Amino acid sequence: MASSQSHLPLRFISWNVKGINNPVKRTRVFTHLKSLRSDVVYLQETHLRSSEQIKLKKPWISQIFSSKFEDRSRGVAILIRKGIPFIPLSTVADTRRRYIIIQGRLYGKQVILANVYGPNWDDPNFYCTFLKHLPDLTESHLILGGDFNCVLNPQLDRSNPKPDSKISKAGNVLKSFMQSYAFFDPWRDKNPASKQFSFFSPVHRSYSRIDFFVVDNRILPKVLDCQYNSIVISDHSPVQLDVNFYERC
Repeated sequence: MASSQSHLPLRFISWNVKGINNPVKRTRVFTHLKSLRSDVVYLQETHLRSSEQIKLKKPWISQIFSSKFEDRSRGVAILIRKGIPFIPLSTVADTRRRYIIIQGRLYGKQVILANVYGPNWDDPNFYCTFLKHLPDLTESHLILGGDFNCVLNPQLDRSNPKPDSKISKAGNVLKSFMQSYAFFDPWRDKNPASKQFSFFSPVHRSYSRIDFFVVDNRILPKVLDCQYNSIVISDHSPVQLDVNFYERC
C-alpha cells in the first residue's frame, strides 16, 4: 500500500462508483481500489442502506465512515486503510446522503476529510449548506473530494463548451469559497491550461471534469501528484491525490 513505507506519500482516491450493491461489481471496485494502492478512499453513489454498510468492510480497511439512510439512493463513504494513523474526533453526515465530513488527526496533524456528491442540477443552496457544515478551517488542513456535478472552468473542464459558457451558480459558490480561504484544485494547479475529463455523459455526448479534490494552501506544496485514472467499472474516473504528510505543513 502507498504509505506502508515511511517515505511514500499518502494516497487519496475519490471515485463515483455508481452503486456497489451487486457483489460482482463490488468485488471489482475493491480489487481496483487495492490495485491503485489506496490509503484513504472517498466513494460517491454507494447505493447502500445503513444496514448494508458491512459490505464496505474489507481485510485491508480499518475504518469506515458513511452516510446512513434506509433507501439506496445516493450514499457517500470514506474508507481508511489499515496502518493509517487516523484518529476521528467528530463526524457530520448529511441526512440526504450527499456528504460526510470527518474532523480528526492524521500523522499528528489536524485535518478535515470531506466527501461530497453534488446534485446533478444547478443547486447553489446545497453548496452553501454543505460548506457551512465544515469545521473551523483556520485550525485544520482540508482535503475535500468528490463528484461535484459542476465545473470550475467551463471552457477547460468541458469537452464541447459553448463560446459563451458561464460557470453555474453552484460552481460560483464553490469557487468563491475556494478564493476566500485560499483553497486550490491541485490537478488544475499542476495543469493550468490542460484538458482532461472524469465523466462521459451519453445524454449530452460530452465529457466533463466534475470529479476533483480541493486542498488548503499549506497542503498544496506537499501534493506530489494528482491524476485521473482510466474510466473503468463506473462511468467516472477515479481521481488520485498523493500527499507527503510526513513533512511539516
